[in-house]
Amino acid sequence: MINFFRRIRKQQADDNKPLKYMRYAIGEIVLVVIGILIALSINNWNEHSNQRIEEQRILVDLKNEVSLAIDSKIELRERYKSKLDTLAFALDKLYSTEVIALSDPECFNIAMTHIFDWEPSSVSTIEELVASGKINLIRSEKLRRKIILFRSISSSIELQMNRVISEVHVLVDLYPELIIRNWDGQFGVFNCDVSAMKKNRYFLAHLQSNRGRTGGLVSAADAVIASLEEIIALIEV
Repeated sequence: MINFFRRIRKQQADDNKPLKYMRYAIGEIVLVVIGILIALSINNWNEHSNQRIEEQRILVDLKNEVSLAIDSKIELRERYKSKLDTLAFALDKLYSTEVIALSDPECFNIAMTHIFDWEPSSVSTIEELVASGKINLIRSEKLRRKIILFRSISSSIELQMNRVISEVHVLVDLYPELIIRNWDGQFGVFNCDVSAMKKNRYFLAHLQSNRGRTGGLVSAADAVIASLEEIIALIEV
């Protein structure tokens, strides 16, 4: 009888072995899955942390370069505003009923109205961000939109400046009898025949065209500065 019950218990134990093995296997699988999830969480946290570090580096570089670009364009704008003011004084004299001599700066600026020193408005950090796709590391949607908008404005202005520079009138070559160049230094010294200038309507028309292009540079610089200032206002570092 005792042997009978022993055989029954042994049979029951043998019957429970698959269930025990299954429970053990399920436990092992659960432990492995938990380990994988923990590893993925740590990896995601590390990746997120690295992205935030990279974002801060990008924003610092962007802020520094945009600040320099703003300073450069402000300096250019002020230079051309001064040139524009000088040309305005010169034109007032040329359209006056009296013959009034031009000052040396006025005569020089008339002779140099074809000289445009426009630097490209692109910012290398912005170009790199867009080209590499790293712009997506910037969490601020507003900042990303402003960066894309600046590139569009910048490209449009570059096309405009290329047209302005190619269409300019080189007055000192077109009207050598009105602007007499005496070579002395890089550009030379100029004497302006005011009486002859007042009578030459083609010269006055070309001078006005060049003056308008100078004003265009001032407006273009204003647009670039405004766009860059919007970007820098959104940078948080």
